Amino acid sequence: MDEHPSGSDDLFLELDGTQASSPKLPASTKWHREHGRPTREQSAAGCQLLTPSEEKSLVEYVLRMSSNGFPLQVKHLRQLAAVLLSRRAGSRGAPDARVTRTAPGKNWPQAFYKRHPELTSR
Repeated sequence: MDEHPSGSDDLFLELDGTQASSPKLPASTKWHREHGRPTREQSAAGCQLLTPSEEKSLVEYVLRMSSNGFPLQVKHLRQLAAVLLSRRAGSRGAPDARVTRTAPGKNWPQAFYKRHPELTSR
């Protein structure tokens, strides 16, 4: 069985396994990814309120509205997310674990903007 490289001299490796001249990817991170540990982004995706496809459609809608001269206010973004959640809850017979609330929290839009840097509030 492979051992964890915590005590090895090559603390930083490139993605191809060669020793890095400048620190890019710690050897422990490479080892964990090779053995099935998901990245932070992959882990967080399961905890998000909207699915990735719902978020993508919401981003496209916001960009389309902005290009048409009607930028979306933050409070309306929360309402649109609530509509997507209610439609998902109504379309399935079994309840989804992420659909426990009717609306996103007050800090949800800031996290949404942080996940999607192509959206900027002005």
